[in-house]
Amino acid sequence: MINQDSGDTAHNIIHYTRVDDIPGLELFRGQSVTRSVSRHVHELFCLTILDAGVRICENKKGRDYLTPGDIFISNCGEVHSGSVPEGHSYSCRSLRLDPTLLASLISDLGNSCSDSFDFEKPLLNDQKLFQKILLFHDTAFRQSFTLDNEYQLLDVFSHLYMHHTSKRIDAPQPGEETAPIKRVREYLQECFAENVSIEKLSSIASLSPFYLCRVFEKEVGLPPHVYQLDIRLIKAAKMLTHGKKIADVAMETGFFDQSHFHKAFQRKFGTTPKRYMQR
Repeated sequence: MINQDSGDTAHNIIHYTRVDDIPGLELFRGQSVTRSVSRHVHELFCLTILDAGVRICENKKGRDYLTPGDIFISNCGEVHSGSVPEGHSYSCRSLRLDPTLLASLISDLGNSCSDSFDFEKPLLNDQKLFQKILLFHDTAFRQSFTLDNEYQLLDVFSHLYMHHTSKRIDAPQPGEETAPIKRVREYLQECFAENVSIEKLSSIASLSPFYLCRVFEKEVGLPPHVYQLDIRLIKAAKMLTHGKKIADVAMETGFFDQSHFHKAFQRKFGTTPKRYMQR
């Protein structure tokens, strides 16, 4: 990840982060922001959630007042501005996608006829979508697996596309896809330590990424990234039982480091790897 921070110690604290395994994606976080931004344009699709405070956003469709829980959308190439009422501040998070990544996501959702979104209004109040964006932002801001990041980003945009675009699509209904899902499960079981991508799994199953994720969760009961994590941790527990060193277990099961392994292991088993060994 590439991080860029700016701002003083009390206000206008700005963080930019690029997610290495998703080219074309930039994460933005602003805390206690008081500055206004004049009319401008950029070639990015921006999906912003407001955590706290109040912000005013303007574009050709009008002026909107954002309060906590609101979501604001800025399309690529759209002129817009932002301001803050006197005496107020706001905190927000944004997903910023370049046109290539946006077109790829739309294609993954099963629409090959468009490379952009068309929204009836830029301001949304959708708590389910808000929580999906918040979860992805928190996950991608810290160390996480490629499959985890890609699944959650696709989940955000599938919800956005199905519920809020002017030309909505219906989610494909899973059919009888037992054989492709079996191939994906076998691959994840065999290559549990790999930092695998949705594109790889999609290729194995010969299904689109969006359809694969829907069918996999329906048949297995877990999304692909959660299933792979469970396999990693089950393998890790067996290694610890046989006396393998914690650092070696973390490395051999594909975790970034011992701290990453420790947190994941404790979430699943309710105890630390060291205590698990000492049972």
